[in-house]
Amino acid sequence: MVEKIRNFEQTTHILPILAKLNYEHPLGFRKSPVYLRASAGLGWEFVWNKENNYVDNIHKTRFFNGVGWQLSTGLGLAISSSGNAFIDLFYNDSRVKRNKVKNEVGLPTWEELNVSGFGIKVGVSLVGFGF
Repeated sequence: MVEKIRNFEQTTHILPILAKLNYEHPLGFRKSPVYLRASAGLGWEFVWNKENNYVDNIHKTRFFNGVGWQLSTGLGLAISSSGNAFIDLFYNDSRVKRNKVKNEVGLPTWEELNVSGFGIKVGVSLVGFGF
């Protein structure tokens, strides 16, 4: 039997809300069901960070927000006249902030999280609905 002890626990949730421009182009012949995809987006990102320090009995939730952008590329497969299943590799760039104040000598201070990095998206893209 192994006894485990948890001193600290942290959970982070990131919600990017972006306006995006998407480009899809068939691979190979003109009516190919396989598409090359690319997109770029700009918007606002929200981060909730929940921390539990069991040693010092400190439990807090911190909220951050700020501008972010995203670039992605991948492949899509037509599943209907208005939808594609896809898999994309993306890069997200954002430095979200909180507690923007001035210190004792009048200099601006804030807390900042860097939520930039690469990721993979898998999903369904619905466009046009036949219009």
